[in-house]
Amino acid sequence: MVEQLSRSAGQHTSQYWLSYAQSYGAVLSARESTTAHDGPVPVLRGSNAMELDHVATVSEMWIADECLARVERAEVAWCAPEILRARGEQARSQRTPHGDAAAEGWFTRSLAMARAQEALSWELRAATSMARLRRDQGRAEEASRVLEQSYERFTEGFGTADLTSAQHLRAQLHKGN
Repeated sequence: MVEQLSRSAGQHTSQYWLSYAQSYGAVLSARESTTAHDGPVPVLRGSNAMELDHVATVSEMWIADECLARVERAEVAWCAPEILRARGEQARSQRTPHGDAAAEGWFTRSLAMARAQEALSWELRAATSMARLRRDQGRAEEASRVLEQSYERFTEGFGTADLTSAQHLRAQLHKGN
């Protein structure tokens, strides 16, 4: 799809859409690279704020500070819960008590915002992140409770990546109890 977008943008001389293709291409390349998480992540310079927001929903490693700043100023709503969750994952990757505490704060904000927006998919992502954190802290019962609150409301889409991930985590949590 990225190649198709790139070709079409080139044929129609659209810098706007070519920038999207380049950004998505960079994200996909980093995902495929085995060393993508070993060094600093390059900063994307999208053609507009919405492009950066879109990319942020694809991979948490690409959350730009300006995306978070727009969320804090209430300038972006549609993906704000996901940007907050992704910032929590970045904090958690520090693998320190301070990072875990910061991550819990971001996940809590993400969950609250997703619930207020009735954005169930963003809520599930935040609940899954929070449940992993709590599981790793030895708080399996709390982890299970937060995940079940979101997961149980789904009636379809169980083959999607987010629901599959949640299913695996649920199984781990139930096995441990």
